[in-house]
Amino acid sequence: MARIKLPTRESLPDDESRDRWDRQAGRTGRVLNIQRAFLTNPGIDLNAFRVWRASGLEPRARELVILRSAFQKRSTYEWHQHVRIARDAGLTDQEIIAIGDWRSATLFSPNERALLGYVDALAESPRPSDDAFAQVSEGRTD
Repeated sequence: MARIKLPTRESLPDDESRDRWDRQAGRTGRVLNIQRAFLTNPGIDLNAFRVWRASGLEPRARELVILRSAFQKRSTYEWHQHVRIARDAGLTDQEIIAIGDWRSATLFSPNERALLGYVDALAESPRPSDDAFAQVSEGRTD
């Protein structure tokens, strides 16, 4: 259940938002809850691929983050959806399996390990430690 109230088409504040709703519904026949959540902030792009690209992460790193998040939160739906995408982004089946126990795996680079550690820190606390943040921030400018 969402923590924020998800809009309905009727509750959207303006024609532009209702047009966004209609375009999405026209493509798929419905508007998914994630897209409804995006509609609570008109500045958020409804196209998940553009949102992912805007993350600043390379596709491989992005999929490591998504799969580890799915693993941590036991989201079988998200895991299932992203295994194929992860393969397309260059992850091997061995690496995908190793995401579950990444700390003992030797398949990930130091940067990837920092990202995986930060995902774990976010799963444990809404504000990860300064150490976890420093590790994931190292070498990044954005």
